[in-house]
Amino acid sequence: MRYNEIMNIVQQADKFAEDAHAAVNQTRKYTGEPYINHPREVRAILKKYATGSISPAQEAAALLQDRKSTRLNSS
Repeated sequence: MRYNEIMNIVQQADKFAEDAHAAVNQTRKYTGEPYINHPREVRAILKKYATGSISPAQEAAALLQDRKSTRLNSS
């Protein structure tokens, strides 16, 4: 996988998470800051403390870890 493709996966996950949190106007309870800051902080912590490098999939998972799964098909 090329660098551009790898970054695209992480960027897509970040954009999806940002849009999902914004769609419900989700903010942090005590600070009022946008909730997307939390998953981005989780990603930064993971990158900082991981032993070795982390994969793009792991970065994407950190960004998406707190989004509830939604049912795409009701049938």
